[in-house]
Amino acid sequence: MRFQVPQFIERETRVAGPITFRQFIMLGIMGALIVLLYFALVKISFMAFIFVSTIIFVATFALAFLRVGGRPLPTVLGNFVGFFVSPKVYLWKKKELSPRIIWKKVEESGPGPVRPKQIVPELKMMEKSHLRQMSTNIETKR
Repeated sequence: MRFQVPQFIERETRVAGPITFRQFIMLGIMGALIVLLYFALVKISFMAFIFVSTIIFVATFALAFLRVGGRPLPTVLGNFVGFFVSPKVYLWKKKELSPRIIWKKVEESGPGPVRPKQIVPELKMMEKSHLRQMSTNIETKR
């Protein structure tokens, strides 16, 4: 029995034109924050309001629309922070091991020096290629 596999499941649905729901929410929060800043900072200094709101505007647009390597910026920043917070396991540090010598016994064949036979690794040959089976599997999975 074959099952229909949904495709394009990583694509977010669009809410308003080319804007996704997450981008819409980010822009809405930015707008509300700038309105609150307007009422808080205009009485103190209009230039401070312009400066802070410009920084918030640029940061929100970068978070909403900027992609790095095909991934959204919040995902990249989350991976960045997660990498530095998580414990590290260094696998490339080599452990010091003494070398192992394997000697194979040789039957004595008369007078003369006795030398061990050199161990030759066996070549393993596949009986049958799986390439045709793999291509069939790839072609039939849709």
